[in-house]
Amino acid sequence: MSEPVLSILIVSHNQVKELQRCIESVLMQDLPFEYEIIISDDNSTDGTWELIMNYQTKYPDVINGYQVNSDDCSPTCTSERSGHNRSNAYRHSKGKYFVHIDGDDYLIGTDSYRKQVELLDSHPECSMCMQNILCVKEGEGLTQGKSVHKLHFFKTGDVVTAKEFFLNKYFIFHSAFVFRRNTTANPADLYHKFYVDDIITFHHLQFGNIVCLDECCYVYVKYPKSITSSLAVSERHIIWTLDLTVFCSMMIPYFSGLYYAGNLKDLLSAVNVIRNGKVFSDKTKLIFAQFDAFIYKTCLKDKRPIYDIIRLQIIRCVLIVLLKRKQYSAFLYSLLNDMLICRSNTIPFNFKY
Repeated sequence: MSEPVLSILIVSHNQVKELQRCIESVLMQDLPFEYEIIISDDNSTDGTWELIMNYQTKYPDVINGYQVNSDDCSPTCTSERSGHNRSNAYRHSKGKYFVHIDGDDYLIGTDSYRKQVELLDSHPECSMCMQNILCVKEGEGLTQGKSVHKLHFFKTGDVVTAKEFFLNKYFIFHSAFVFRRNTTANPADLYHKFYVDDIITFHHLQFGNIVCLDECCYVYVKYPKSITSSLAVSERHIIWTLDLTVFCSMMIPYFSGLYYAGNLKDLLSAVNVIRNGKVFSDKTKLIFAQFDAFIYKTCLKDKRPIYDIIRLQIIRCVLIVLLKRKQYSAFLYSLLNDMLICRSNTIPFNFKY
């Protein structure tokens, strides 16, 4: 078998029934080129690994299964486990292009991956091709699902720049993208257990624009037992906001300014809640405890000291000034970045506008 054009990377953990649905939906794809299906299983005990081995025996030229134990990366939450698992899948892949799919999700239709590869072939300036995603709650049918973006939010062949992606709210789950492999930077080695949703997307956005496919063929299944779904809505919003701003700035500073510029209002709202003495649940604290940054550390405290409150007030003032200004201020964005993280551990700031 020659080198595959497309690597389809599936991760699983104790999802034997869901994984079978996922694999079958991938095998239904019309792919008139060499491709591989890499399945990385995180130490499953419910028969998932046996299922993978059965598929590998049945499709030896296409499917390869690998095991990993995410306990090895000392995870503090499920997102780190999945990041470690995705890194394992990526390291075993060889395709010119690749796509990530979670074992409990699946595809509808037969040609979206083929079309995404064709669009990337015809747009060498683009590092990824994006389609829409249908979100469905566990146990519900497709007709009850809701797309992340409204249908026809973008047209096939539209090219979106990084600035447009951030400021016009194009953000979507990483599974919406087929990525062009960049041989100069291995994301699995760079991010390891933090090779998660937004980091996957923003890493590859550094290397080119996004070409769009106006289809909605990826089905993302939402489970009420997931760690974020079990949290209060207000806490989920703060987690997500800090993730898209502070965490991303720490991990991929290339787009620091755009992270903040695209989320100023949400960040101000989150800072106000924290400044007013919000006490977070233990589950949320578990997520925050992963990150060495001021804003996360102060959220771990049930009673914030006066110097934390003063610092939060300064951050709030900077955000208000930025929201009122019509012109970009490199100094203010850099100050905001430093205040949210920590001056003793300053992250290089960059504003790609």
